[in-house]
Amino acid sequence: MKFRRFLTVLGILTGLCAGLTETGAQTALDTAGTRYRIAFYNVENLFYPTRDTNILDEDYTPGGSRHWGWAKFETKCHRIFKVIAALDAENPLLCIGLAEVENERALQQLCYGTPLRYGQYRFVHFDSPDRRGIDVALLYRADRLEILRARPLPVGQDSGQTRFLTRDILSVQARVRATGDTLYLFVVHFPSKFGGALATDARRRQAGGTLRRAMDSIRALCPQAKLLAMGDFNATAGEAALRESIGYVGARAAEADSLAPYVNLMADFPPGVGSHKYRETWSLIDHIVVGRAVLPGCRWRADIFKRDFLLTEDKTYFGQKPFRTFVGPAYQGGYSDHLPVYIDLNLDAANPRPTR
Repeated sequence: MKFRRFLTVLGILTGLCAGLTETGAQTALDTAGTRYRIAFYNVENLFYPTRDTNILDEDYTPGGSRHWGWAKFETKCHRIFKVIAALDAENPLLCIGLAEVENERALQQLCYGTPLRYGQYRFVHFDSPDRRGIDVALLYRADRLEILRARPLPVGQDSGQTRFLTRDILSVQARVRATGDTLYLFVVHFPSKFGGALATDARRRQAGGTLRRAMDSIRALCPQAKLLAMGDFNATAGEAALRESIGYVGARAAEADSLAPYVNLMADFPPGVGSHKYRETWSLIDHIVVGRAVLPGCRWRADIFKRDFLLTEDKTYFGQKPFRTFVGPAYQGGYSDHLPVYIDLNLDAANPRPTR
C-alpha cells in the first residue's frame, strides 16, 4: 500500500515537471542503451533543528534568528523530496549530490522521514571542518547503484597566514548495478566569494587543484575511468580560478581539443541562463565536469532543472527567481536559492564494464 502511494506521488510529479527547459542545453542523446540521470542540488541550509556547539548553527535552531523548529525542517525535507522525485520521474535517477547539508541526522530524516524511503535511497556523508557545519553529501538509489568506497578530500588549510576552513570534497567510487559501469564521483562546494571575488580566488584555485589532483590520480591508474565532478563551484565556467585549476574545456571546444582531459558540460550555456540569481542576474555556478572518457561511449544531455514549482515572481528585479526557504530573515517556505543541474547518460546494459 505504501509503495503504491509512492508511485502515485511520482505520477503527480511527472505532470509538474513535464517539458524541457529553454536553456539551450547540449544534446547528444539517443535511445540506445539504458538512460540514467545524475544530478546535483544546493539545497540551501538543510539544518537539523538542534544546537551543535561545535559549529556556528545558532540561527537554525528554535531559539535562533530563523526560529528553525521541527515544522520548518520537516517542510524543507519534503520540499527536497519533491525535487528528487520529479528528477527521477523523467529518467531513472542514479544519485544526486547535495550541498549545504548540516549532518547525518538531517540526511536520515530526508531519506527515511519522507517518501524517499520507498525508493531505496541511501546516503554518503562525512563531517567537514566548515565553520557553519554545512557539508556535501551523495544520495543514491541502492537498487541502481552500489557504493564501492568513499572518502573526504580536505581542501582548506588549518594553519599559516592563509588559514581557512571549508567543505571537504566527497569522493565516491560506485558501480551501476544494471550495466557494471564503474563511476568515480566527486561532490564539491567550493569556497564562496564572500569578502570579494578577487580576494577569495586563491581559495577556489586551491579547491580546484585538490579536485584536479584527485581526478588525475585515478586517470593515471585507469585512463578510461568514468569521472564526474558535480557541485556548487561558486564561480562561472569562464572564470580563470576554475578553468585553470581544473583544466577543463567546454563540450564544443572538446571536439577540437583532443588533449584536454576534462570537459565542463555546463560551459556552453548562453549568457543570462543560470542555476542561481543574484539581484537581476542569472549565473551558472553549479557545474558538471566529466573526464573525457565519459563522452565517447555514452550519449548524454546536460541541463538545468528549471521547473515552474521551483520558481517564484521576482517583484524587485522582475522576471522569476528561485523559490527560496528564506529571503533575508523572512521565511518563505520554498525550496532553495539554487536550481538543480543534471546529466542524462545512456549506458549499454548489453556490454557491462568491469568493476575496477
